[in-house]
Amino acid sequence: MTTLVSKPTKKIIETTSFIEQTSSIRFDERQKLFVPVRQVETKRLINQPAMSLDHCTKLNVITHPDGHDLIVNACSDKYALTPLQAILEPFEALLDKHFEFEVKYTHRNFAEFFIDYKLIGETIGSSVDQLCPKLRLCHSYTGCVNFQLVAGVYRFICSNGMVGWAEDGKVTHLKRKHMGGVDVNWIMENLTSTVETLLTKFPQYKKVYEVLNDRMVDNLTERFEICSKATKFPKTFLKEVLERTSYEQRRYDIPNNDWLLYNGMNFVLNHNYKELKMKEENRMVLDQKVSSWFMNN
Repeated sequence: MTTLVSKPTKKIIETTSFIEQTSSIRFDERQKLFVPVRQVETKRLINQPAMSLDHCTKLNVITHPDGHDLIVNACSDKYALTPLQAILEPFEALLDKHFEFEVKYTHRNFAEFFIDYKLIGETIGSSVDQLCPKLRLCHSYTGCVNFQLVAGVYRFICSNGMVGWAEDGKVTHLKRKHMGGVDVNWIMENLTSTVETLLTKFPQYKKVYEVLNDRMVDNLTERFEICSKATKFPKTFLKEVLERTSYEQRRYDIPNNDWLLYNGMNFVLNHNYKELKMKEENRMVLDQKVSSWFMNN
């Protein structure tokens, strides 16, 4: 069993609407994400734009920070609403008892949440290119994002997050649908084992790093085009990927290899929200496809 000793750490929240610029607030102000959310019966809806509500007896409504109510989901009686606050507060309290971590909060219109926890203490990689374990918690009121706790890797150089990035291709995660609700007790019971599994598997990531780092590439453009065709990574971002790989070559003296190219593509997935119109959950899936392709090709 691998554990990390908890120490006081500066935890920063970055709230992102995927349209507005990212801004940082203090950790003790995270309650700004806890907007009021409630369910109302569809039949009580009046003076609202027309919408298809077949089989939808409930509406999930949030009160936006600007004071306006916003309908974010039309759902059936089976959908159980679990406020983010009911999950996050006990989750982070338990995590903080055992691990040192830093956290980044990302949201889409205060209705979909992607929260990254960087676990401090164990690293792999080189002296200039270090990686550490990472957890990502996903939740939503829209029904588009199921609750998930996904294990992955964080890269210090560019704040890249990688998910499902393991030699065996398996993702260490917890997942629950909104039907029947998210059982907070179930999350707490499984949190410790999930983190311990991540830390146990973390050394495997070293082999992935070594494989990609040792595989030299003669032509990054050709290699990108082959990967793009196989994984459906948008080929229109070739220029941005090559700009990133060129920067890392100059700044960190990383040679032309698969590790460099993979991280150029991952950088686009993690940082380009203006031109790359893709939901966060789809970025995670694409990252898994790209990393798996590099491991096997």
